[in-house]
Amino acid sequence: MSTESNLEIDDSEVGSCPHLGVLDKTRFNRLFSRVAALRASGAEDSGEYPDIFEFTHHPITVFEQSFGENSADPRPVQEDDIIDEFDPDALNNFTVVIEGPVGTGKSELCAYLTHALRTDHDRPVLRVDKDSDLLTMLTETVPEFYEREIGEPLEVSGNLEELARELESNPEIAAGVVVSNGLKLLEADYDLIELDKEQKNAVEDFILEKLNELVERRHQDDGDVEDEREGFRFVTKQDYTSGHEEHLEVFAEAEPDPEKEPYELLNDKFWSALLDNYDSPPLNSLLKQVGQAFDTRPVCVFEDFSIAAVQAEKLRNYMERDNDKDNWDFIIAGTTDYTRELKRQTSQDRFKFYQTNRPGSKQVEFLTEDSVADFVRPYLAYPKSRDDSIRYRNSKGDKKELIDPPEGSVCGECRVCSNDFRDFFPFNETFIERLYNPGLNEDDRRPRSIVTIVSDILEEFTYGPTSVPSDAQALRNEVNSPDTLVADDVLERSETLARFAQWYGQEVERDGREYYRAPRAFAEAFDMEGIPKLSEETEGVASDGVWYDEMSVYVPAAGDVSRPVTKPVEDDSDESDDSDDSDGPNEPEREPVSVVEEIYGEHRRQIEDWRKEPESGDYAEVRKYMESGIKSLLEFLTDGYTLWTGTGLNYYVGKRRPFVYRKSSAAPEPYQIVLDLDEFRASTLRNLFRFGIQQVEESSPRSAKEFLRQEGHATHFAGLAEEWRSKLVAEFVSSDEVLYRKAAQKRNFEFDDFVVATYAWLVVLDDPWREITAETLNERYRSSENFEIDQTLNQALSIYPDDTRRRFTDAMETAEYVENILGSRLGVTQNALDVPAVRRHLNRHSPYDVLANLARRPYIENIDNRVRFSTADESKLYEIALRMYKLHNTMEDDVVNRRVDVDEARVLSQLQNVSMSEVEDIHGTLVQSYGDEIPSALRETLDGFVDAVSQEDLEDVVAGARLIGAFDHSDQDRVHRRFAEFKLDNHSVTDYLDELMTDSSESGQERFAPTFQEVSQYYE
Repeated sequence: MSTESNLEIDDSEVGSCPHLGVLDKTRFNRLFSRVAALRASGAEDSGEYPDIFEFTHHPITVFEQSFGENSADPRPVQEDDIIDEFDPDALNNFTVVIEGPVGTGKSELCAYLTHALRTDHDRPVLRVDKDSDLLTMLTETVPEFYEREIGEPLEVSGNLEELARELESNPEIAAGVVVSNGLKLLEADYDLIELDKEQKNAVEDFILEKLNELVERRHQDDGDVEDEREGFRFVTKQDYTSGHEEHLEVFAEAEPDPEKEPYELLNDKFWSALLDNYDSPPLNSLLKQVGQAFDTRPVCVFEDFSIAAVQAEKLRNYMERDNDKDNWDFIIAGTTDYTRELKRQTSQDRFKFYQTNRPGSKQVEFLTEDSVADFVRPYLAYPKSRDDSIRYRNSKGDKKELIDPPEGSVCGECRVCSNDFRDFFPFNETFIERLYNPGLNEDDRRPRSIVTIVSDILEEFTYGPTSVPSDAQALRNEVNSPDTLVADDVLERSETLARFAQWYGQEVERDGREYYRAPRAFAEAFDMEGIPKLSEETEGVASDGVWYDEMSVYVPAAGDVSRPVTKPVEDDSDESDDSDDSDGPNEPEREPVSVVEEIYGEHRRQIEDWRKEPESGDYAEVRKYMESGIKSLLEFLTDGYTLWTGTGLNYYVGKRRPFVYRKSSAAPEPYQIVLDLDEFRASTLRNLFRFGIQQVEESSPRSAKEFLRQEGHATHFAGLAEEWRSKLVAEFVSSDEVLYRKAAQKRNFEFDDFVVATYAWLVVLDDPWREITAETLNERYRSSENFEIDQTLNQALSIYPDDTRRRFTDAMETAEYVENILGSRLGVTQNALDVPAVRRHLNRHSPYDVLANLARRPYIENIDNRVRFSTADESKLYEIALRMYKLHNTMEDDVVNRRVDVDEARVLSQLQNVSMSEVEDIHGTLVQSYGDEIPSALRETLDGFVDAVSQEDLEDVVAGARLIGAFDHSDQDRVHRRFAEFKLDNHSVTDYLDELMTDSSESGQERFAPTFQEVSQYYE
């Protein structure tokens, strides 16, 4: 092991640990790499440092698989026993297959076997990376291995280089070849459906994306690969079963092959099509060619066996054949899904199969709750071993004893840590054990899982932003919470101290109360708030029952809130009673607790675990009460889930959730915000849990207003409420996917344009003789009268069929709700609109233009029916939009082209100077003086005119005629003019006018009641 006795320590110390302060990110990543081979053979600027692997590797025990009667009780095998299986003088190929679930040590064992065979047995090793694809193996991996070991380039038959160049320069051509030839190969063995041009093009586009991915992988530096990518496949199981790539469904039968999945068949044939087109040699032929060049048996290691099945079959045949010229040793690791191609009857007899876990279990033999600390210890100790700060001597059994650091070493100078936890810092054994159990679920207690979570926490601590490991975000996201539960008072004051106690502290009891005792040295190193430096104070009491001495910090555990002690029970029995029926002193009297506190006490330990897995059925009760509390708060803060303040337009949530958890696998619905539970303080969640219980279990629960005021959570939840409102408005009001057709979006139509336009047309129907301006709309808004179709206009509309007339009444039924939206969007007071804003909308787009650009499918239909004022159909935003869409169609199809036989100029010229008071006076005089002499028809008309028509009626008719005359030829005016004409034509004044108008024989011009006027002039 190399050492660095003189580390250069700078001021960037991490948690008072100089070793971590100078641990560079490259070495950190290599130390905790999920790819074991990178730990074994990585390099940095100063050269190789395989000592990382030697220092951190834990001996692995596997189980030999047998395929007979004893398969249920496999024999355990040590890793060094597997090394002994590799005979340098063997004839034929030899193969070891290592199987197991992800994260159980397959790669680790591969790395150990590779390291041992290369360094201890001087074997040339060909390592096939986890993410290597077949083309890379043929063109790079195998040829580069040959040239490195033999010293000369490998001559390969076929056109592999041409294939590689084709993928770079003309991937579209390659995609066409893969699909066309691949489908032909499939059709030779299976029944396919007939693909039309569209489906075939979709498959080619899919393969083109895959080929681009293949090229990208080939350009990526292996040293940069830190993830767990699978080997390249043209078609994965996810691709085929997700439902997003329906064009891949080319088989006539759902299960075309009893032994292979459809996606495997596609992947195999597409690979064959690509390689066969360029006469590429199969992998087995290339390995045979390379192997024959070696005197020493070479070793080929597949860390993740996932090559195409058709190639795997050929490789298997090569590995198992009897030929004394074959000299390869193979180490193949993989999950059972991808190694099953190797499990044929002949290969079972010739290969050695090992399993990393016992049958029926996902856990490994060497990792238990008792051994997990020793397993993790080397990873944490390695950075401190470089200058001999960490050294061990053998103790009893396999145990190693940490010895004092030498003088001059970093640990020798630091002296913060005791030998109890120096090699674990910044963790202790308690922390690691709790990470394993209950932190990891039972099926996930695997080597990779524990190393990954430790590295994630340490990375946050070493490089930021976490200053205390127990505060790491990784703990909140990736593991279950410990069973420890700190008192509410401590949690309220300092969540950092509470979590510190939960993860580092051991349970102790003092003076009848439980505490979590954590090493004070850690509190000192982490600069824990509320705990003074040891140099300042050796012992004392902090706030909320926390106390400390020279060695430890004691944090109160949560009491049993479900059964509080009130007072001891008084003993009224006679003191002389010698009976001995009692088993001991009287128990303290327990005061009965409320249902709320009982439920809270029963489930509060699950709150943190629910935070991590909010959809888990294990925490269904916690979820029920939490969601009840959250919904109550959101409902209060949004005024009943209204879309904005001042409107009754709301989203009917009902039993739905207005949110989805960030950690949920489900995508949010349009009415849901994403709720990140990690943004909540632990104390907030506890308070929220109790509040939610109250909402469900109490007849008069605590109000949301009181909760927000007393608990101080108003800002956080108000932000969530505003976010929810913004989401709903964005989805159903301002989205490009609602109301307007695509072409209209380029003209910048807005929701408020729709509101103003809708209101304008309702005003037209309410009074067709009202000019549409911002001022007149504001005037109508200020009126307290209900909206209804103008009576005269309604009579005129009777010429239409019932279904057509219904469209006008349907539109008018929405008026109350449209006016509410208009006021909430453009109102300045309860009784006044923002006139300049209304004017801007009218100037931007006419009401006609706005409705003309509405689109039913899919835009109006994209508005959720739950966006509404009430359960009434006309109150739903979708229905309002749909009715206005239908109204526009009716106006365009049935109204604007309807001829109306009315002359507004004639009406205006005859009536604009008529005074009804004068008419009434003259009418009265004539009737009194010449009643019997007046022609009956004229008398009847005059009587009706005088009795029915007022001066206001005359002025309205005149104003209506004047408005009609002022209309131009715009679409807006064409429709409005027709409604105004309908009213004028059917108005009673116009009817009387027609009866009273006659031609003057002298002038040829019409006059209003000429006889009446001639006679009346003598009575003025």
